[in-house]
Amino acid sequence: MSDRIAYTIVETERTDDGHYIPCIVKEGETGYWRTTWRWGKDKAIAEKIAEERNEKMGISKEDAMRLVLQSFPRASDIHAQLDRLREKDPEAVLEWIREYISPDFDLEENVNPADILDWTLEWN
Repeated sequence: MSDRIAYTIVETERTDDGHYIPCIVKEGETGYWRTTWRWGKDKAIAEKIAEERNEKMGISKEDAMRLVLQSFPRASDIHAQLDRLREKDPEAVLEWIREYISPDFDLEENVNPADILDWTLEWN
């Protein structure tokens, strides 16, 4: 297994007062680790710092994106997790979508939150 890592900015990883918390992904591993650092409230600046730090480690922008994408759980794992969630609490699916896909996501009238799961998984 490789020891290559990359810094990334995850939209949902922020302090209570809005500072971005840089995260680290490692090649061959799912998920990420939060650092204890704060890289400001401007996302573009935080992403630039991540890019510069990655470059110093010999990680190109493309390599960093590849590491971030491989850190995502497999689609089948997400399907299973969301199916269990949908059975317990359909409204929780909407909360999950807001946390992991789009914090600004809003329902149209007469849409069942559980149906959103099917729509979002079609994107994979």
